[in-house]
Amino acid sequence: MARMPLSAGNAHLKNAQEMSMKTAVWSLLSLVLFGIVPLCAQQLPEGRQAALYIGGGEEVGGTAINGLAVGWSLKRDHTNVTIAAHLKNGGGIAGYAGGTVYLTRKIGPLSTSVDEVAKKEFELPDNYNGMFILFTNVNLAAGEYWLVFEDPHNGRFSSATWVVSIPFTVRGSKGTRYLGTASYAYPGPNANYMPASFFRQNEGLYGYRLEVTGDPVPLLHDEDPSRVTLR
Repeated sequence: MARMPLSAGNAHLKNAQEMSMKTAVWSLLSLVLFGIVPLCAQQLPEGRQAALYIGGGEEVGGTAINGLAVGWSLKRDHTNVTIAAHLKNGGGIAGYAGGTVYLTRKIGPLSTSVDEVAKKEFELPDNYNGMFILFTNVNLAAGEYWLVFEDPHNGRFSSATWVVSIPFTVRGSKGTRYLGTASYAYPGPNANYMPASFFRQNEGLYGYRLEVTGDPVPLLHDEDPSRVTLR
């Protein structure tokens, strides 16, 4: 067998090293492309959008949560819905801030627990000031909805407030209608159940910061394609 010249052996070794390096680089690139990208994509599922957004403007303090309500209506179904409100712990360090939040299809004396879509007890961390997730993985059929807050049932003082924007912007998915804000007016026959209390419609240039996101069911071709509308 003829002996390979030394220069040819070195060239063969160099080619082998280059091939090995290219293989390693391709393996790393494949991990980045096929491993990391899908994980990033999972953070925001395709088609997910704001069914309703209330914000913008300047943050102007907040209002005590007891008896506050914001309403909207949906022209189409939304699935996998998350609802968050900009809440603040006005008690600072070690200040209790919490209560009960309802998601209901109706408010006023004719409202009952049958109209409830979801209900939750919550508590804000110390010094909290930001968007606070109230409900997740909720399916909302087309129709009217109200988010209603109530102080704790045990009579404990709550320093939780709902942050206000002045002026405010309303955005939403196609067919969403903003119904405005309302607040608890005075005790009625069913005042022990907050959504069934008497509410008065609030008028003004302010809006309580809220975001409702989800996966909208596609509209039919003959439906109104307009954006969110005011009441």
